[in-house]
Amino acid sequence: MKSIQSTEPDGSSSAKFTPEFFPLPQRGQDPFFGLGRSSYYDLEKRGLLRLVRLRKPGNIRGKVLIPYADALAALRKLSSMDTKSGENI
Repeated sequence: MKSIQSTEPDGSSSAKFTPEFFPLPQRGQDPFFGLGRSSYYDLEKRGLLRLVRLRKPGNIRGKVLIPYADALAALRKLSSMDTKSGENI
């Protein structure tokens, strides 16, 4: 698995790179939040996350992207709901 790094203007590399979108993991977990495909589909079904689907006209298959900011907001919302209610979500 490739690590995601960005290059700063001064030439140094940084592991603090946060993308605008990242792909839905094919298998295993994503490198940012540690969630699998089914977790993201579940969050979308519950209305907590918006997935972006890209495909060419006429194609059945395509690419599913996850907006980083939306995923972060959904996880924060779930975290706050969990601590307020004291229940598992």
